[in-house]
Amino acid sequence: MPAAPSLPLPFDQARLSPCGGCAAPCCTVLPVYDFDVRGLPDIDYALYLCNFERIELAINEVGGWRVHYRAPCRQLDPVQRRCTVHGSPDQPRVCQKYDAHACFYTSIFSADGSPRMVRMDRGRVLAWAAACTFGEDRVLVGAPDPTGLLGWLPPLLPVEHGPIPEDGPHRASQARRWSELRAPCDACPAWCCQRLSFPHSRPENASQVDHLRFVLGFPGVEIQVDAHDAWSLVIRARCGHLLDAGGVGRCGIFGQPERPGVCQRFDALSCAYQERFSQPQPPSVARFGFEAFPAVAETFVFGDGGHIVERPSFRTLQAACG
Repeated sequence: MPAAPSLPLPFDQARLSPCGGCAAPCCTVLPVYDFDVRGLPDIDYALYLCNFERIELAINEVGGWRVHYRAPCRQLDPVQRRCTVHGSPDQPRVCQKYDAHACFYTSIFSADGSPRMVRMDRGRVLAWAAACTFGEDRVLVGAPDPTGLLGWLPPLLPVEHGPIPEDGPHRASQARRWSELRAPCDACPAWCCQRLSFPHSRPENASQVDHLRFVLGFPGVEIQVDAHDAWSLVIRARCGHLLDAGGVGRCGIFGQPERPGVCQRFDALSCAYQERFSQPQPPSVARFGFEAFPAVAETFVFGDGGHIVERPSFRTLQAACG
């Protein structure tokens, strides 16, 4: 249901902080990644993302799509709904400088969304897709007006989230013969069904490094850097269709039409998930979470204007990650 219209406020009251009585959606929702939907593969990707717990999509007023991750920041007091490091040096600057009078979180996440940004779950994505038209090449040629979606989309379904997947179990890398690669998924706990990875921009200044501290404040979020200095944001999230068969992961909709094409087309013989997540610190990437952030931040050297003048080498970054 749309939020009830607010009453007009006199100037003195309007100047007061609007955070009083707020449920703090800014501390429970992390914007992760923006993408465009131009055709059938993009809709398949959106439905794939909807399978993962704590992942929610949204469409903005010009038709752009955004991925949100829902988990309370580790610095949030769950009872008082207030930041436990507010006003301290441990509070990220993005939080210190946030303009609460221009907050977009409240209007969107206190209800089904707003004309500015409409929240989307699997049911809504399917309803939206059913109203689209495609060319013979499956490219989108017609889509509903994003500003009118709230008038006809189905309501968001209530969701109960399970625990965030643990960082494990780990195991040593294994060398295999060709004959042993015929079924590479046989003994795997299905890392591909417990991790999501999104491109993340490389920090160019102190403000962007500090923003990593804000991002990592959300449990289950990690930053990953490869040897080519490509940065990614990794989320530990479990697919709702994942079955646990004695420590081995199995897809509950394997071979069924609703299984995403992203999964059907995945080449297990060139899987990067096992290589990167079956070990605490694999040789191919540097991966760090909230606890390692201070050590990682110290590996950068900044100029007077806050820009980065010296970056850590990949090996230095790996060492800082622990």
